[in-house]
Amino acid sequence: MKTQQDKPAVFISSGAGPYQNAVRVLKQLDLSAVKSKRVLLKPNAGRKASPDSGIITNPEVVAAAIDVFREAGADVFIGESPILGVKPLEALEASGITAVANERNCPVVDMDIRRFVEIPVPNGTAISSLRVCPEALESDFIVSIPVMKTHMHTT
Repeated sequence: MKTQQDKPAVFISSGAGPYQNAVRVLKQLDLSAVKSKRVLLKPNAGRKASPDSGIITNPEVVAAAIDVFREAGADVFIGESPILGVKPLEALEASGITAVANERNCPVVDMDIRRFVEIPVPNGTAISSLRVCPEALESDFIVSIPVMKTHMHTT
């Protein structure tokens, strides 16, 4: 997605709290393309951690994304597939993301329990195919909502 001036951009917002900062940044984007489209919001809830841990996406940022994308006319849902050994719904619950999703009647998808679709990787040198969650394939847009990493697993 691009800005309303059709240019790629990086936005920085501070001081107003996670929800308001995220709304302020997202409203600078031209979201007209998401109207009547299915949008997968993919936060980083890769392990069971609290919202203030710096490890996972703050739930208020996810709440802002739900609100702004819905205001733009999108059909929004949240999906997660965390690290090995962590159950997605438990990680989303611990993070507070499930609570903000439930408050907004936003569906949450455990991307690890669905049937996977095998997608060929033509001319792949390391892999010849990928197994992808059908909900990701059925989405018109996938919006990654990462967190700026500050913990020891930062790469």
